Amino acid sequence: MSDLVVLYRHVIQEYYLKYLQSGDNRKATEELTKLLGRNPSEDIMELANSLINEMSLINLDNFNNGIEYDFRSLRLNWFRLETLLSNPQCSIGALSEFEKLTHRFFLIT
Repeated sequence: MSDLVVLYRHVIQEYYLKYLQSGDNRKATEELTKLLGRNPSEDIMELANSLINEMSLINLDNFNNGIEYDFRSLRLNWFRLETLLSNPQCSIGALSEFEKLTHRFFLIT
């Protein structure tokens, strides 16, 4: 099985990028925009904007031209944002209020 994954790595990555570029990007951006509408702290605002920017840079054409994406920064920024939102002193509400956002990023990361 692992040999097949290695053999078809490019196809799997292309499918994942197509999925991210279309539905996930749009829905995640909508949810992050809702979060930004609640007047978050500067840290939360910075991380949310960073996530929006990173997701907007995903481009299938670049991938087909040999540029591979490294999603470590996207994952780390999501984990940082999730940590800030799960803090009981979070000024914009509990993490449970952002269920759609957390579900979307669990799918992405």
